[in-house]
Amino acid sequence: GDTPGDTPGDTLTPVTPQCPLSPQCPLSPGRRALLSLVRRSRHREVPLRDLQSGKTPPGAALGVPFLLHDLLGAGLAVSVPTPSGPLLRLAES
Repeated sequence: GDTPGDTPGDTLTPVTPQCPLSPQCPLSPGRRALLSLVRRSRHREVPLRDLQSGKTPPGAALGVPFLLHDLLGAGLAVSVPTPSGPLLRLAES
C-alpha cells in the first residue's frame, strides 16, 4: 500500500545517538580543556581543590564540577586521596 515503510528498501535504520560520555567519542571542548590542563601539570596530576576554585577553562560551558564528574565517570581520570586532599590524575591507558 500507500503507508510509509511498505515499499521494499524502505527500512528503518536505528538511530545511534552521539555518545558524549564514552571515551571512544570525540572529546567535548570542556573535557579537552580540563584534560590538557592536567597533562600540562608537573606530574600529570592536579589537586581537585585547585580545579574547583580556579578559573573555568574556555569551552567548559557546563562548568568544572560537571566536567570533573564526566572525566571520572568515563575513566579518563582518577581521583587519588591524599592527606592534603584529593588529586585528579590522568588514568593510565
